[in-house]
Amino acid sequence: MKIVIFKEFIGKKIKSFEISESKKELIFELENGKKYKFFHIQDCCEDVYIEDISGDLSKLIGKEVLKFEESTQVGSRETWTFYDIETIDCHVQIRWYGESSGYYSESVDFMELEGSNE
Repeated sequence: MKIVIFKEFIGKKIKSFEISESKKELIFELENGKKYKFFHIQDCCEDVYIEDISGDLSKLIGKEVLKFEESTQVGSRETWTFYDIETIDCHVQIRWYGESSGYYSESVDFMELEGSNE
């Protein structure tokens, strides 16, 4: 299992978040004005979406992020991607589920949105 640390969030405060109705996009805005999007670049025969959120995302608002890590668990035709976010008094885990024919990627993509400021 590989763990990725999202340094962009460490020591920052989350101002807001938005989950798309389809549960295929999650956008975080930090108090410094930067916005980050978690999503999947869709291909033909695959599906990637937020399957579950353990904890209350709204409790992260205004709190300094101490931990923001990604880990994955890969099966033969599916991938689970976990995002663990912690503040001093809150822990949230976001679980993404991806499935495909085995030929396509089920990874979650991450990007900073243009026009966001620091």
